[in-house]
Amino acid sequence: MTLPAPGGAGLLSIVKAVNQLDKLEAMHRAALDSYSEVLRATAEYPVQVDAMEAHIYQQHIQALRQMLENVLRSEDFQTIHTSFRGELRDYRDKVNDWLDRTRGELKAAAEAMHTLSDRVAANGTATRRASRNPRKTHVRSANRRPGGHPRRHPPSRRQHRREL
Repeated sequence: MTLPAPGGAGLLSIVKAVNQLDKLEAMHRAALDSYSEVLRATAEYPVQVDAMEAHIYQQHIQALRQMLENVLRSEDFQTIHTSFRGELRDYRDKVNDWLDRTRGELKAAAEAMHTLSDRVAANGTATRRASRNPRKTHVRSANRRPGGHPRRHPPSRRQHRREL
């Protein structure tokens, strides 16, 4: 938008300056909107391993977004940057701690399952051995009294005939 000016290099210079300020203002607004969107998305999509921790994290990031909307000085950006990095780092550390605990629990559960399967396999082998000769097992248990002592049976017919 250039205006014809009488003798007007000065007017043309002012118009250029205003246009440059408008462009800078648009860039400034776009940068703030972009940063605000980054904060919004970061708060909206955390990796949720603990609902309470994720909620606290989201609240802190939303508070930083509010701070961004009220920025008055360039120094305020540094405060927001530092706080944002700190929030990300703290949340990452909490998630890593949770993952480490979960890995430990899974490892312990896997070891317990392995031990259990080994015992079941060993028990199954003993059961198969016993089931190969069920008569011996049955005779042995039938010949024992409740106290574990062998029972005395009357002589068999064959033994009785020999004696006569």
